[in-house]
Amino acid sequence: MWLAHGSWPLSGLLGGLVILAPARWWIRAGYERERARTGVEKALAGVITGGEEWDGHTASMRGAPIKVKFRGDVTPAKIVGPLPPGWRETSMERDRAEIRGRLTHWGSPWTIVTDSSGRALCATLCEPLPTAVRLPQTRSWKWIDANKPSPLALYLGEAQDADLGETFPLWWDPDATDPHALIGGKTKSGKTVGLRLLVAQAIVRGWDVIIADPKGVDFVWAGRLPGVRYFPGKDCINGVVEAVAEMHARQDWLSRQLWSGKDGADEEGDLLKVQGQPYAPCLVIVDEAAELSGLGDGDQQKETQANLSSLARLSRFAGMVCAFATQRPDVKFLSGETKANLGTRVMYGSGGPTLTNMVLEMSLKELSKLTDTCRGRGRAVVTEGTAVEFQGGFISPSNVKALRGVLEPDGLTPVRYVEEPEWRSLLRAGTSTEEMSVDALKHPDYDRVAAEIDQSIEASEATFWSPAAGQAAAETHPLEGATPTLPPWDTPPTLDTPISRAEEPTFPSPIPADDVPPDTPSIDPMKYL
Repeated sequence: MWLAHGSWPLSGLLGGLVILAPARWWIRAGYERERARTGVEKALAGVITGGEEWDGHTASMRGAPIKVKFRGDVTPAKIVGPLPPGWRETSMERDRAEIRGRLTHWGSPWTIVTDSSGRALCATLCEPLPTAVRLPQTRSWKWIDANKPSPLALYLGEAQDADLGETFPLWWDPDATDPHALIGGKTKSGKTVGLRLLVAQAIVRGWDVIIADPKGVDFVWAGRLPGVRYFPGKDCINGVVEAVAEMHARQDWLSRQLWSGKDGADEEGDLLKVQGQPYAPCLVIVDEAAELSGLGDGDQQKETQANLSSLARLSRFAGMVCAFATQRPDVKFLSGETKANLGTRVMYGSGGPTLTNMVLEMSLKELSKLTDTCRGRGRAVVTEGTAVEFQGGFISPSNVKALRGVLEPDGLTPVRYVEEPEWRSLLRAGTSTEEMSVDALKHPDYDRVAAEIDQSIEASEATFWSPAAGQAAAETHPLEGATPTLPPWDTPPTLDTPISRAEEPTFPSPIPADDVPPDTPSIDPMKYL
């Protein structure tokens, strides 16, 4: 205005526009922030703002008085508001989940903290989980070795506490939780990469590794690694037999140790804790476990399912940990008895209602929506009843091979109990892995079994969403056939030898059992209902 009065009308106009230019941004930012604040109030109406419990006029105009702090631009980062007069501590868990769901429009995850004495609630937008966790960039091998909670603990990735918003390393620790894991996920969800990370850690520590790979393509790179016995495609059933035979050999050594008569020898039933024992820990990877269970004729299927059940029930005290992975954990091929002994549950990707229930044994309604859909994101249950969101660690096959190098064709880790896989003889004959035909190595029944399980899951999905789902879920489905039994401890199982518990010796098992007097009366559980 001063420039305009000074006989410089054009200059004054331009100068005024320059001076007022920042105000345009301020006005715009203020409008956007007010719009975001109003949106938050509307989103929380009926939970902590607005609703019948507040003054009707205030609720209709602005809702309950809340304060919103913004992160840089117009993104709400912290929300503080009073608790409704009728709020109760007992409803907090339900309210936390509802508030998080209503605030996901502005990002996630949100940490919800209540002050009961001050009758206030604070919601804070936390830093999200990283979308990529790479080894050794994000976590070095030295860090993993120094921070693992036990000698057997295996790093899975980075997880986040839904209540506190804290990011922490996620471990699968067989010494502290269930010793074996069920890993699920659809194609390209990150499941195979997660298994690759487990193999890498086992290789670094000098463990034995047995891999059964029905597709015969996902773990070809691991076949020549030190300590690895790889059974792809046609030989995958032999891989399970090799793992069970390895377990029996270890159990036999432990039994002789327990009954050796040496001072204190009968006090330790865990192989890896026995001083001077000759075995390294053994990681058993069974990829596409449901499909593998359905390969071959009826007798082979029963034998494979019995062997998987034996591994899940008995291998831990022989110094072995198992990871059974599948896209389709169908109960027809992966029995409930086997799943019950795979206590650690990991699922990559969101999955559908059937896959979620089969792997995590939780309903989708119990779980918050994943904060991102990037590959490797998923949920894990490492303690009973608690599912956490995590980002799985990534390592490439070339990086795994660089850790300890690869073996020459004539120096591969020997197969001990079954016939050597076909690919080894081809490799020694000069055939490169690139020249080997995937279709030639793949089990001939694989496609049939995969299609059969897909149809079963589609039918299950249709049942899940049908009105009669509740009635269908209430029906009982008795197991068909005889209960799988154990082989003799001194005879490794083969493809031609059915497993029979009747031949099991009578000396005590190395696995401790509860001491129950023979005259103890049976307990009727119905009287407590």
